[in-house]
Amino acid sequence: MHTGKQSFLLRTIDSGSDKKNAEYCLKCLKEAVDEVKEKYNSKVFAFCSDNEAKMKLLKEKMKEDDELKTIISYGCSAHYINLLEQEVTPNSILKYIIQIQKFFRNHHQPHGWLKEKGGLMPQIPNDTRWNSQQACINTFIQNYYKYVEIANEDKLEMSITNILSNPSLYREAQHLQKQLQSDTATLSIAVNEWLVLLESEVLDPYKANIRKRMEEATEPFFFVANMMDPQYLG
Repeated sequence: MHTGKQSFLLRTIDSGSDKKNAEYCLKCLKEAVDEVKEKYNSKVFAFCSDNEAKMKLLKEKMKEDDELKTIISYGCSAHYINLLEQEVTPNSILKYIIQIQKFFRNHHQPHGWLKEKGGLMPQIPNDTRWNSQQACINTFIQNYYKYVEIANEDKLEMSITNILSNPSLYREAQHLQKQLQSDTATLSIAVNEWLVLLESEVLDPYKANIRKRMEEATEPFFFVANMMDPQYLG
């Protein structure tokens, strides 16, 4: 729950054996809306979710529900940007970064050496944690020289040492880091970030991907918010 100034956790739900479909999510949403009204004497006016198929169906069902049809609903831009990151990141580079990250994360002794040198926990991309791909690249860059230092001590498998001995991998990781954008806090800023992505010369080859995700992520009221924001004024 977000009040406009601060976020609060309203509730978590153990769904147990219940089937987590659009109907179940609709029931949970109605209960949460009622709780906000009764417990905090407040009104829910907007609802943001991820962009999974059942959540898209949930938003359609909201339009048919007398209690929920006046609530503004939209998809999360952070989720759409995470999907975009997966589309624009060359797998030929990312696969080597992930191989290094997994090695230092999953092997006990190399992980211990990294920890002794003050390294960060290597992050691995996954579909459910938004911006995990960006976190993977960021932690690779921050740990890179520690990885190389450990490799130079002849402590690693030759396949890992060979990857780390390629200096272009670090440069490519830095290039990717500049391309990937983080999630934002308001609708107005979200519009601006999408426009920045569209106007980026570095991302010219991916303009169609960016435009597609932007159209999926934004609603007309996003642009109204942007036009009324003193930072941007449309």
